[in-house]
Amino acid sequence: VSSVAQGPSGTLLNVNADMAATAIAEALGARALHFITDVAGLLDAQGNVVARLTADEAHHFLASELVSGGMKPKLEAALRALSRGVGSISIGGGTELVAA
Repeated sequence: VSSVAQGPSGTLLNVNADMAATAIAEALGARALHFITDVAGLLDAQGNVVARLTADEAHHFLASELVSGGMKPKLEAALRALSRGVGSISIGGGTELVAA
């Protein structure tokens, strides 16, 4: 999903692509949502990719200093999508997706 959208008057807007993708997944009743990023995925305190986590663990990561930059809105969007019925979320780069 592009981060460029068109406003009501035709003006181009820079929108949060993660939230836009989440809204589309919700509207379509998607079973899965994949966030593609330029990093391997969510990293733990040792710098290892977190392969799987629960919503409670995701909230813990968000409350910590481990999540920063572009990963924060991705994790927030993932939690929103899960709470709205999307069954599975993946966050990762290219073809190496990791579950979140």
